[in-house]
Amino acid sequence: MWEDTPFEKAMKNSLSGLGQEGEALIGNYTNAKKTLVEQVYEGIKATEPELSDHGPRHIKNVLENVGHLIGNAREKKYFNPLEYYFLGMVTLFHDVGNIHGRDRHNERIKDVYVHARGSNDKQEMRMILQAAKAHTGEAADGSKDTLNDLNVDGGFHYQSQPVRLLEVAAVLRMADELAEGPQRTSRFVFDTMGYAPENRIFHRYASCVQVNIDRNAGRFALSFNIEVCKAGRVEDSHVNATKELLEFCYKRLVKLDQERKYTKFYCNLLAPFRVTSGTFLFWINDEEHDFDLPTVIIDDRVIPGDGAAPAGRTATGTRRYSHPRVSARSVTRVPPRRILSLPHCWDA
Repeated sequence: MWEDTPFEKAMKNSLSGLGQEGEALIGNYTNAKKTLVEQVYEGIKATEPELSDHGPRHIKNVLENVGHLIGNAREKKYFNPLEYYFLGMVTLFHDVGNIHGRDRHNERIKDVYVHARGSNDKQEMRMILQAAKAHTGEAADGSKDTLNDLNVDGGFHYQSQPVRLLEVAAVLRMADELAEGPQRTSRFVFDTMGYAPENRIFHRYASCVQVNIDRNAGRFALSFNIEVCKAGRVEDSHVNATKELLEFCYKRLVKLDQERKYTKFYCNLLAPFRVTSGTFLFWINDEEHDFDLPTVIIDDRVIPGDGAAPAGRTATGTRRYSHPRVSARSVTRVPPRRILSLPHCWDA
C-alpha cells in the first residue's frame, strides 16, 4: 500500500480537527484503502488485462493530482473536513467497477463499496456512489453532463453538515482525466506480448505523455515524447504509426481542455486553470529531431466577432494555429498529416 500522498495527509489533518468523529472517519478511509489495495485493485487487471492501468498506481496518481489541483495552504481551506473525506473516498472507489468489466463501470461500484465499507452508513454509500458515477458516462437525461445530476435542490449533507458533493465530484473528474503517463502501461508487455489492436493506441499514448499541473500559472501542460523509430531507417510504417499517434494526442488534448472548461464551470476551485498546452518532441534512433512543431495552446480567450470560438495559439504568436504546419481551424484537423508529409523530415 502506497504511503499517504500530500492530499491524504492534508485530508487527515483536516479531519483530526473534528475530534473523535474525525478520527473515526480517518479510520474508515484507511481501512477502505487497505481493503481495496489488497483485494480489489489488482483484480481489475485480471478482469480487463488490455486496459491501461486502473490499479494502485493509478489511484495514487489521481490522489496526487487532486493535491496539485487544490494547491497551497490558502486553497486547502476551500473544502471543509467532510468534503475532504468524501473527495478521498470517492477517489478510492471511482474505478472499482472495472472489476466487473469496462462497460458502465461507473455504475457498478456498490458491491465493492459494501465489501469494503459495509452497508450500515446508507448516506455515505449513497453520496459516494453518486459522485463516483459522475466521473464519466451518461447523465440521467441521456447527455454527457453527468455532474449536473449532483446539482440538486437542498444539496447534500452528512452528519448534519453540508457537503458540496458536486464540487467534490468535479475535482475528482478533472484529477482522473489528468492521470495519464507511462505509469499506466507496461513497456515490456507492449514490446514483447503486445496489446489487442484496438487498445494499442491507448498504451502508446500513455507511454509518450507527461502531465504537469501548474496551478500558479493556471495551466495543464502536456509534453509528448513521440518515438518514431527506435533503430534503423524510418519506413512508411513508422510514418503512418506516428501520424496515428499524433492525431490521437491532438484529440486527447482537446478532450482534456473540454474537461478543464466543463469541471471549472461547476467548481470555483478550478477557476484559475485557464490554459491547456501540448509540446511535441520526436525521437529517431534515440536522437531528438526538431520538426519545428510549435507548442499548441488552447485557452479561454474569446475574440469578439470570431464566432465566440476559444482562441488557440502557438507558443510564439497569438494567431489561431497560424504556424505553417498547424494551420487548421481545429487542432484535430490536418496537422498530423501536414507535419509528417514532408519527406526531408524523415531522412535517417
